[in-house]
Amino acid sequence: MLQGDIENWKAINGKVTHKIPEKVKTVVAFPEKTNMKYAISKEEVFNALSKNVVIVDTRSFKKF
Repeated sequence: MLQGDIENWKAINGKVTHKIPEKVKTVVAFPEKTNMKYAISKEEVFNALSKNVVIVDTRSFKKF
């Protein structure tokens, strides 16, 4: 994970390339029953955008 900018990455001898990695198809199984403990509202998403968080959209393709 990159902390800072590309110059910081290069300063610690981080590997830099112009190659685009090949995509690997992945299948992830989620339980049928939704646990609303981890659900958030639109307002919570917008408020989180300015914070150090990760939001994962796990809707099925049909729901998206």
